Amino acid sequence: MRPAYALIEQRGYAGRSYTLQSLGLLTAMMIVLAWVHVLAAVVWLGGMVFLSVVLMPVFRRGTFGADRRILFQALVRRFRIVVWIMIGILVLSGPLLISSRTGTLEEPEAWRSVLHLKLWLVAGLVLLTAVHDAWLGPLVGRLRREASEIPSPADLLLIRVAAVVARLGLLLGVVVLFLAVALART
Repeated sequence: MRPAYALIEQRGYAGRSYTLQSLGLLTAMMIVLAWVHVLAAVVWLGGMVFLSVVLMPVFRRGTFGADRRILFQALVRRFRIVVWIMIGILVLSGPLLISSRTGTLEEPEAWRSVLHLKLWLVAGLVLLTAVHDAWLGPLVGRLRREASEIPSPADLLLIRVAAVVARLGLLLGVVVLFLAVALART
């Protein structure tokens, strides 16, 4: 595999010649960009794991009373802001990282196929996150605030769908992470 900066070194760009020092800067910039991309993915996926594996089980078993809802809503609102900032960083850094790689020389078509699968799953993950954050989450929050003692079967179904969407998002995130590692290691 030849990264973009190797092609620049080989061909030059717009008639300019590049020194080893400027190529070192380009390499350093790509490393920082990859680090920022991975950090954004870790924050997003790590937050989903924390919510699913730590926070929700504690809230279900704990006796927090009315404070539970207030605390959960405050945490989720704050996390939602962080998630959308991370999505923005990923959307900006991803195409730049892709442009620096063209696949491996051994199996360029397989590399592109895995990349396309990853991109489709990322699009699905962003869509699921948008549906959950913009519609399902607020709707379930409103249902729980305004609920009578016994929720209706429709309300219970909606609450379950919201939980399934959140878990499906976590699953997609883990698969995307696996595909990212596969792409990075080939």
